[in-house]
Amino acid sequence: TTELCQKGPATIEPLVDTDHALLFIGTACFTFEGGALVVPIAASIDPGQKQHFLRIFRDAMIVTVALFTGFGALGYVSFGEDVLMPVTLSVKLDAGTDALLRIGYSVAVVFTYP
Repeated sequence: TTELCQKGPATIEPLVDTDHALLFIGTACFTFEGGALVVPIAASIDPGQKQHFLRIFRDAMIVTVALFTGFGALGYVSFGEDVLMPVTLSVKLDAGTDALLRIGYSVAVVFTYP
């Protein structure tokens, strides 16, 4: 966000980048992979409680979509065409903070698997 404050919004050319379409699909699958883990839980809930569970699950998915969309849009508005894939490579920090960011991201990915 410092880039955005200092330089203002960047120009954004095409909406669809065919070179990174597979990366987008992979990221989308990774984002929603936890949804399939919920199916056995939903199947074992009492019928009277199922509507509450489905409402909570729906709200969680809406929040997930909003967070990923918001952070993705903020990354592209901040860096424009100069954005690197993944966006964390575009963040300009000192060496220690940069390493900490990448390690934190790696740990987060590891802990997503059951």
